[in-house]
Amino acid sequence: MAITLTRKHRSWRYRVFALSWLAYAGFYLCRKNFSIAMPLLSRDLGFTKDNFAMLLFCYSFFYAMGQFYNGFLSDKFGPRLIVGIGLFISVLANIFLGFGASLVVFALLLCINGTGQSTGWSGTVKNMAPWFRRKERGVVMSWWSTCYVVGAVAATGLATFVVTHPVLLRSGDLIDPSGLAIQLSNEENSVSKYLTEHFSPESRRLLEAHDGTGPVSQSLHEVLVTELNGVIQGPWLYDEQRFVGVELSEGTRKNIQNMLDKTPEERERELKGNNCIYANRTLLEEAYPRKFKLKWCRSFWVPAALLVCIAMCFTGFTRNKPAEVGLSEIAEDDFDNSESAQNPGTAGGPSSKEILTIVLKNPVVWLISSMYFFTKMGRYAIFFWLPLYMVEHLGYSLAEAGYTSILYEAVGFAGIVAAGYVSDKVFQARRMPVGALGMWGLAIICLFHPRLAAWSHLGNAIGISLIGFFTYGPDALMSSAAAIDAGSPKAAGLAAGVINGVGSLGQMISPFVVTFIVSVLGWDSLFYFFVIIAAIAGCLLAIKWNWVPEAHKRAAETEESIG
Repeated sequence: MAITLTRKHRSWRYRVFALSWLAYAGFYLCRKNFSIAMPLLSRDLGFTKDNFAMLLFCYSFFYAMGQFYNGFLSDKFGPRLIVGIGLFISVLANIFLGFGASLVVFALLLCINGTGQSTGWSGTVKNMAPWFRRKERGVVMSWWSTCYVVGAVAATGLATFVVTHPVLLRSGDLIDPSGLAIQLSNEENSVSKYLTEHFSPESRRLLEAHDGTGPVSQSLHEVLVTELNGVIQGPWLYDEQRFVGVELSEGTRKNIQNMLDKTPEERERELKGNNCIYANRTLLEEAYPRKFKLKWCRSFWVPAALLVCIAMCFTGFTRNKPAEVGLSEIAEDDFDNSESAQNPGTAGGPSSKEILTIVLKNPVVWLISSMYFFTKMGRYAIFFWLPLYMVEHLGYSLAEAGYTSILYEAVGFAGIVAAGYVSDKVFQARRMPVGALGMWGLAIICLFHPRLAAWSHLGNAIGISLIGFFTYGPDALMSSAAAIDAGSPKAAGLAAGVINGVGSLGQMISPFVVTFIVSVLGWDSLFYFFVIIAAIAGCLLAIKWNWVPEAHKRAAETEESIG
């Protein structure tokens, strides 16, 4: 019979749950931030969709490769060490990303970040495995798997906030006030002429007095900030003749065209308050390149500062398994009479050969991995490209796109919890039916999403929410609870690593799939592609509809014989 859980067992289960949850949520702070920075990198550094596809490939390649060996390393040396190293690697990579100025530097640092990030899922799943029984794992791991949804929501919200706030200019935002003053004094520049016409007479005199031979005076610096803030609050700066000769980014040009396609009344309603300020500030920063501080830097530095705190908490306070704190190991099933389930520390860790045999010769692991290849391809396509889709295709502002994209993960939270409860309570801890039904539901929603998005902002929000619900439920269930079931607690790290690693191969090619489909067929066709891959993923899981682990079958037979 399995041991009765003591008060100390329960206390440590809560601690491990909280710390491993926090650690993996923290990883997302330094992962999802890149998708928010993408529109700004396109504008400030001139990165194209093909450049982003290459950068995401570099990240995804090292992330995918790391999944395979880091899962094994977590089984062998413990997740506390391996995940801790990965957290600090990701922190350092993001700090240096904030100083990146070229495609090559970004590619190198994203490779390093991918390596650090790859320790996360397999390691934290391994950390959870020894502390919870199989019969409770569906519900427990569904709640635990909300870590990457909450982490993504927090990361998106944080990165969006730091790159869009404060809305108005501050003194520190001018990195070359002397150069800006010289350009504003040039009356042949139609944008400069328009701006200075709105300056006060005293401000114009201060501007004219600057000869450009040295730094601007403190009074002129303050005048530039004050007067420009007054102008960007409205009306809309754009005029075709005024911006002749100004090189605007592709995203800004599309936003302008979307705005020009609206009626004057619609435009007036749209360009109010912060929306007007965001639009005008973007035009100002693109009309005067390298004169304003690049806000995308903050999207890397602020999350890195938070992640270093999380990394110290995880490495300092978690433990790999009950035996490390003098507790009896927790049995997989109620009728598990193994010695390791009864006495702490009596059984050593599994050998490398045993870990590899359990996972690599298990056909269920490879079936789930195949399903996860398609699931993760679609999830990461939306994960990284959703803000750009809304900015370019739907004409949203960066702030509106960033905050709307949060719905994808926010409603995905409910999908994860629902999948866990349905798996344990309705399907008696079987994972395959829930995963299959979720994937088929996703296919149906993706089929109708282009129509919903074209209908209204509300329609787009509903579509994104439902896509999140039907994506994250099967995704979390199959990569956590099902991975532990298939690999057993002994090899849970490698099983999760292999499943997530194969899934990451799909993630790796998703940038090229996205850029090809969008360039050739348009954004709407991307969602029709998701219909196909979601249907395939569901059919793969349906092959093993009634599967349960062999150990559970033996425990059930023992229970029946005793009964």
